[in-house]
Amino acid sequence: MIIPRRFRLIATLNSYDRQFVNNLSQAIRRRFTFITIDIPPRKPDGVSWSINNKSEIAAIKELSAVIDKVSSKAARRATTLDPDSFAHKKSEFLELLSTTYFDAIEKLMDLISSVRYSTTTDIPFLPIGTAQIIDTIELFLVQLLQSENVTQGKINDAMDWASSVKIVPLFEADAIDHETILSLANNLNSPFNKRTRRELLTIANAGLVFTPLD
Repeated sequence: MIIPRRFRLIATLNSYDRQFVNNLSQAIRRRFTFITIDIPPRKPDGVSWSINNKSEIAAIKELSAVIDKVSSKAARRATTLDPDSFAHKKSEFLELLSTTYFDAIEKLMDLISSVRYSTTTDIPFLPIGTAQIIDTIELFLVQLLQSENVTQGKINDAMDWASSVKIVPLFEADAIDHETILSLANNLNSPFNKRTRRELLTIANAGLVFTPLD
């Protein structure tokens, strides 16, 4: 078998899988070029979250792309039987995410930023990727679309629940100190001070056994 020189193999792997590649011999690894696609730089202080895909701020462009992707995925699911209404439905979801639901999304982005760029021992460092943000906001939107008479309380509860399902499990990595997770959990504000806090506390206390004193 002859592999032509123009043959290229392009693949992706996350940072945890990357460590196992080093078990390969140098002769094998040198045949690959590894390109790191990192999280975007932190949003400058004093700049508010917004939806603007033409912004020069990478964090704002990321959020804009996330909102667009979530709207498309939700609209495609909602118009399975009526594809011609896709554009209208996507526009409807974009409007909801950029107005009525945007305050909750801002709070999610602030929470994610606090761990993405953490440099303190009070908050665990975790470079949460864009895909996890998309999944979280999509779950948040789907939950609200199934609700009647959406109130601010329901919006907060939906975001807290989506975060507990999609973001919290990322903290189960062995490299993250449980005391730091405990500190994060105990300092969460609304809307993440219910389900998200409880799930973080579960992780922080995993493996700990209460032993009564004699």
